[in-house]
Amino acid sequence: MKKTFVSLVTVFISYFFLSVPAVLAVFTFTADPATVTPDQEIQVTVNLTLQNQNNTIYYLEGALKPEGGSNYFSQTWNDSAWTAYTASSNYTSLKQITTDDSGNWTGTLRVKVDTESSYFTGNGNYILKLKRFTEAGSSTWSDSASDVTITVILSPAPTPTPTSAPTPTPTPTKTPTPTKTPAPTPTPTSAPTPTKTATPTKKPSSIPAKEKSESTISIPPSLLGTSAAQPTESQPQPEVQVAGFQFTNILKIAGGLVLALSGVFVFSLIAKGKKLDI
Repeated sequence: MKKTFVSLVTVFISYFFLSVPAVLAVFTFTADPATVTPDQEIQVTVNLTLQNQNNTIYYLEGALKPEGGSNYFSQTWNDSAWTAYTASSNYTSLKQITTDDSGNWTGTLRVKVDTESSYFTGNGNYILKLKRFTEAGSSTWSDSASDVTITVILSPAPTPTPTSAPTPTPTPTKTPTPTKTPAPTPTPTSAPTPTKTATPTKKPSSIPAKEKSESTISIPPSLLGTSAAQPTESQPQPEVQVAGFQFTNILKIAGGLVLALSGVFVFSLIAKGKKLDI
């Protein structure tokens, strides 16, 4: 009898558990970027699938912990303000979501580092996880396979800017300044000193006794005869020099005239004698 009762109970329990459907839950995400500064946001894409949890309200939160640590901290955007990591005390202030008719929700969650937290250790690697809360306040972590390592740096490393080699500036060639040729200084020309002309001494108009003025008087050929008019080359033409107006000169002139007349007379006689001989 007892064995029959135990068998019936076993069959009932087995039927009960086999008839209750199992609840399937998928809670995964991806994050970008993987390296941030303390004030830079992390964009988290969430994929939530909850079987038989259609049109159900949940609250989502991002959580960071130092690599190798266990204490979480972060800030989550709730579509109106940043909310610090709550653990579980203030979960209704987190981002609220509602699953669709199939119990699925896909969307974006904004998370960043909380530098005011005592768990923030500065530069280094941190593990990012997600947590969901039901309306009743129970919580469930995201799948461990979805955990993302986030590297936090206090200031971004400067990106080296390639420096181009400076283009040498051509040195301007100095144009030689033409040397100014000095204008020749004119040499002052001295005015010629006028030569003083000696004033001639006025001579007396009278002729001195010792000074003689002579002139040449030609004897007309009519006085000398025909033969005398044509002298030969060996016979020079007689000349009578007339003295000045002094008496001695007059005497000389008179004597000369007498001699000339005598000569003419002698030549006349000779000429006539020749004619007679003929």
